[in-house]
Amino acid sequence: FKMAHPNEGKIGFLANHSPFSLEQADRGGDRLTSLAVANSVVERFYGNIEAVDTQTADIPYNISTLIITTPDRLDDLDKFRIDQFIMRGGNIVLATGGMQYNFQQWMGQPIADDILDFFKQYGVAIGKDTVFDEKHLPFLYVINVLQVQQFKYPVWVESYDIAQDNKITENLKFIFFPWASSLNPDTSKLTDATGKPTAEFKILAKTSKNAWSQSNFAMIHPLRLESMLESGAKNTGTFNLAMQVKGKFKSYFQNKPLPKGVGRSFLKESENDSTIVALGSPFALTTFGFNHPKRQKIMAQNMIFFSSIIDVLSGREDLAQVNKANTETVEDVPLEKAEQRIYTLANFLLPLLGLFIFGFMRFIKRKKLAQQGYQPVTGNTES
Repeated sequence: FKMAHPNEGKIGFLANHSPFSLEQADRGGDRLTSLAVANSVVERFYGNIEAVDTQTADIPYNISTLIITTPDRLDDLDKFRIDQFIMRGGNIVLATGGMQYNFQQWMGQPIADDILDFFKQYGVAIGKDTVFDEKHLPFLYVINVLQVQQFKYPVWVESYDIAQDNKITENLKFIFFPWASSLNPDTSKLTDATGKPTAEFKILAKTSKNAWSQSNFAMIHPLRLESMLESGAKNTGTFNLAMQVKGKFKSYFQNKPLPKGVGRSFLKESENDSTIVALGSPFALTTFGFNHPKRQKIMAQNMIFFSSIIDVLSGREDLAQVNKANTETVEDVPLEKAEQRIYTLANFLLPLLGLFIFGFMRFIKRKKLAQQGYQPVTGNTES
């Protein structure tokens, strides 16, 4: 494929206005926003993901799929260039939740309304909420060097309700959605003059039936979340975490003034079908979790999901089937009580063991010196 199509089928990433990046992250916090592992998945077949800056130029024609993670903002020029990319038949991986999270203060607040309204033009309604679910992964929290504790953390959502009648998700058994927002189809802008739908929707992944959401503001610190969960009733239900929209779209700028400097000629309707795959969490595609043995296996399954998205959008469904042949069921991986005690004891005993070894080595060294006795240094004398 690389030899036959060296300049086609490139995968792009909207790099401007985004806290996420393609850079490799070595520190724990930076892994939350690094797409380095996703880049390595794409590179094997399609070449490196290409960073795109819609402030400086149009999206290149050799890019067939554009990845958009939760942006800080989108100016009219950014929206116009994304819109025209879709109008000419470009595909989108929209890994965008409706909340932005501050992991220093451990809280989430909604992203700008104009960004959410923009994506509704293409049938994707992103909730300004944080989704919680009884099917979740636990949070291992180091309180201090002497105590490690495990907390319930329902914002790390496990999805087992996966569409098996779709080329992207068939044979997948599990997808992990950390800090996710709900998604819903919006058909209001996707009809022709006769009222006939111009696009098809497919829900790809859902929560369990016992999920709930918190709108407009969310406290996500594991210590505070534990007490909050124990108080108050919750309205439970099922929430969509991933969806697909495929068809023809109308331009966002059809009845709006155009940004300065783009000219008057633009595509008002799609020339070709486009596909948008939306995920409620950008963190589902990041390097987050790959530094922890238990989480690494889980995030590896997410990379199979991501690889399948890229393959199907690139017209390589056969390759998607090959990659998914290695998928497996990933069960909950809570830290067992015995293992939790081991971690706690290790945090307590290892420093003491280090001090003991240091003291013992000092003792041995001093003992050897004592056995040698005092040997005064004398000079040569002549009679």
